[in-house]
This record gives sequence, C-alpha cells and structure tokens, in this order.
Amino acid sequence: MAIVGLSLAAIFALGGSYASAQQQRNQMSFSEDITPIFRGNCVSCHQPGGEGYQASGLDLTSYDGVMKGTKFGPMVVPGKPDLSNLMVLIKGQGQIRMPKGHKPLPEELVDNIWKWIFEGAKNIPRLNRNPAEEASQNREFGFDWGDDSSEFSFS
Repeated sequence: MAIVGLSLAAIFALGGSYASAQQQRNQMSFSEDITPIFRGNCVSCHQPGGEGYQASGLDLTSYDGVMKGTKFGPMVVPGKPDLSNLMVLIKGQGQIRMPKGHKPLPEELVDNIWKWIFEGAKNIPRLNRNPAEEASQNREFGFDWGDDSSEFSFS
C-alpha cells in the first residue's frame, strides 16, 4: 500500500510539473518572439552607437538593455503593457512613433510585444521548440549545422 501511495504522490508531483511546463509553452519568449522583432525593426538605431541609443540610452539588443530602459526612465512595466512607454511609442500614442521614420510595426508584432509585457516581460525560453523553426533561426543567426546528423559522432 505504501508503494501505491508513493506512486500516486509521484504522479501528482509530475502532473504539477507538467502543468507548469504546459503553461510556460504558451508564454511569449523574449529570445524567440521579441528579439527578432527588435532585431528586424529597432536595433539599427537602438544599439550602442546608434542614433536612438545616443538620444535615449535605450539598447534593444538584449533583455537587460530593454529592462534597463532609457536615461529618462523604464520602457517596460512588467504585467502592465498599457502603462509601458515602449507600447506608447510603438502605438504612436506619444509625441513620436517608433520605429521613427519607418512604417508602423504590423499589428501582429505589436500584439506579441503587448502579450509579452502582459505576461510579465520575462526572459524565459519557450519549451515547445519546433526543430524546423530552430534550424531556420540557426541559419538566420549564422549557424548552419547541416541536415545530416550522421556528421556528429560520440565514439
């Protein structure tokens, strides 16, 4: 009977871990969902040496840079996208709209940033990585491991 009780306890404990992992899979990932948006639309100006960085101090090349904010204050209020200056600027609700001098971000990308901030603006990896998507991102970032897994040996 003790073994059955222990087994049930283990199943419930694993169930809790599974539920937590399942919830994490549905959250936005800074590295996988937000960084590509910033890289494609923002970092040409908002990186050290860039015009936007010089004007504001905002570095969008890293999670720490985003969370540090600008020399004028924070850009992201975790859990509160409507109070986050980043969203105000992206939506053009302030005196300027970002990206400055370019077309507004597509609504889907704006929604992703909003959702990421709403979820707490965390820097967590997504657990449900798609191998094809991962390979595509590796090539995008300059890594090409090839398609033949037999190239790697542990002997």
